[in-house]
Order: sequence, then C-alpha cells, then structure tokens
Amino acid sequence: MPKRWLRSANYWRLVELERRYGPMRKLERLRGRPAQEDIVQDIEVTIARASEFFDFLVREIPISPFWVCPLRPRDRRRWALYPLDPDATYVNFGFWSTLPLAYGQPDGTHNRRVEQVVEELGGRKSLYSDSYYDRDEFWRLHDGRAYGRLKRAYDAVGCPGDHLIARLEAEHWAFDAWAGSLPNLRAPASHTRPVAA
Repeated sequence: MPKRWLRSANYWRLVELERRYGPMRKLERLRGRPAQEDIVQDIEVTIARASEFFDFLVREIPISPFWVCPLRPRDRRRWALYPLDPDATYVNFGFWSTLPLAYGQPDGTHNRRVEQVVEELGGRKSLYSDSYYDRDEFWRLHDGRAYGRLKRAYDAVGCPGDHLIARLEAEHWAFDAWAGSLPNLRAPASHTRPVAA
C-alpha cells in the first residue's frame, strides 16, 4: 500500500464514509455476521479502583490494545462540569474499536455497560466519549446548574442547550476554566443577557 494512503486524513475519510453510508455494515450483514457497535471511550477511575475497571474491560469489552495512563489534576481547583478530586491519582483508560452485538441487542449495549461500571466505580467519562446517557442522567453527572450559569454568562449567540451539544461546549468550558484562561466565572457586562425564567 502506498505511504500516502496511510495518513490519518485518509483514515477519517473512510470513517466518515462508513458512518454516512455504511458499506462495511451492509457487506457484513450480507455475509451473515452480527451488527457492530462503535466504541469510543475515554474514562478515569481512581488508582484504587483501576484494577477493577481493568478486570471489567478485559472480561466484557475485549478491545485491544487500549490506552492506560496515570493522571492527577494539575492544581487544587475543581472543574464544575468534570469534577476530579485534586488529592487523588487517577488512571485513564482509552479504548476505541467496534464490538459485535448479539442478536437482538440494541446499539449502545456495550457503551451503556461501560457507563454503568464507570459510575459504580466512582469514575468519570470524558465528554467526547460516545455517550448514551439520557438527558437527566447526563445533567446529574455533569452539573447542569453550573453548565447553565456558564452558558448564560458566555454564550453570546444563544446556542440550544441540548445535552448532546452541551457535551462539546462543556468540555471546552471545563478545560478553559481549569487551565485558568477564565479567571472567574462572571462574564463581562457586555456578554450578559437576561435569562427567561
């Protein structure tokens, strides 16, 4: 295969082609193979619970290889939308692939199981991971009130507050707040607007 075809830009074109038209899904169905669920997950659990997540991952979500990286918050501040204990060391697990679905299993079966185990272990799922939370569950995990305050303060264009769009906005704002680029959460007067009750 020519090296020019091994670039990530070409890979992402193929991913988009598959997502849009599903030629491989259709071919696999014609071959009688099971449907596949896309898995894109990046999670953190405390180091004390990391072995439990590792055991779950290799037993129930057989994706290999996967990323394992220790991390610790850089300073004492907490992210309102992605709270991590500043005194704890975490282990990040990243895993991306597809897994077959058993006959009759709905799309999201494996992803929901990951979400369930991460919550049971007191961990966090990054906001860019595949998300199968319903609206109430999402806002319970990602402090909907803090998000609302940030949105009212900094969203001058009034984008919709749908929880799927919020995943991207919240990730951006949480990173900016944590990195210190927003010294406080009060917007300049020119960026505020009345909020309907």
